[in-house]
Amino acid sequence: MVYDVIRTFGIDYIFFDLIFVALFLFLLIKFKKKIPLIAFFVGGFLINFFVDWGIWLHTGIREISLPQNFLGMPVFWSTLVFFLWFSLSYGIEYAYIFLGD
Repeated sequence: MVYDVIRTFGIDYIFFDLIFVALFLFLLIKFKKKIPLIAFFVGGFLINFFVDWGIWLHTGIREISLPQNFLGMPVFWSTLVFFLWFSLSYGIEYAYIFLGD
């Protein structure tokens, strides 16, 4: 049995999320939250990005379709930038776990 899970992100959602991620990073740096900051990058980049872009996309498990001329970049780079945003956005979850004190 095959299930197709389709998500559609509007460009306004991506821009608002980028603002939120930048604000979250700014607050982590301002309040010197080193462990959550490390968890953000390790979880978001090393885990999510490596799995989503590095494994799932290149083995055919995950497919992505971006609009033509997305961000004015060639397909490879626009896909890479999309997955960087996508992974770092989910990296907030890892940082949030360590904000307990």
